[in-house]
Amino acid sequence: MKTNIFIVALLLCSFGCTSKQKERLSKQEEEQIKKEIIATDDSIMIRLDKFDVEGALKFYLPNFVAFGSEGEKYSLEQLRKSYLNFYASAASYKWTNYNIDFLSITKEKVIISQDAKNEWVMKTGNKGTYDPSHYTFGFEKTSSGWKLFYHHFSGTFIK
Repeated sequence: MKTNIFIVALLLCSFGCTSKQKERLSKQEEEQIKKEIIATDDSIMIRLDKFDVEGALKFYLPNFVAFGSEGEKYSLEQLRKSYLNFYASAASYKWTNYNIDFLSITKEKVIISQDAKNEWVMKTGNKGTYDPSHYTFGFEKTSSGWKLFYHHFSGTFIK
């Protein structure tokens, strides 16, 4: 847990250290960015629910990095392999989002925390659930829309 807090604090600090980041957004700009982030996040999760790994990964930057619940670090290519292996063995997957908080919003970067439930059934019949699942996601604005550059996961596994 201390690592999670440190990483989020480091990300938030890094966004506040440049004068460009300190520009105040209007309420309308903030709300528009929130809508865009939610639409991007939904697009990713809908694709993952449909086992469309490559479609979901179109919303990720090449320098993406992720951290898992046991401290493991993933590059984009490692995450791709992990997702492809999981979905090759899965019979079903369902993501149920029940909370999203916007922690930091600038014109170029947004950090959110998201609480959800992950449920799956493997082709072997084994089932799994993480509830709650807690994520921290970092999005960056690009010429082709918002892309993920960071995520961190922690959760409670329920058999």
